[in-house]
Amino acid sequence: SVLRARRYMAPGAVLGGRQRLPGEVVARKSPAVASRRQLKCFFLTCIATSRQARLSDRSYF
Repeated sequence: SVLRARRYMAPGAVLGGRQRLPGEVVARKSPAVASRRQLKCFFLTCIATSRQARLSDRSYF
């Protein structure tokens, strides 16, 4: 369920990571502390999705 939530929270990371998530736009308007949290979560989700994609590729091939 956690992996599903991460996939749902980070569609940009799944599609390639270049698309900006709505959370990033909100983080830019919010205070620095909130934006840092947002960036932390964003990078963590990117890393998690990339690792999961690599694992799924290994299982397929």
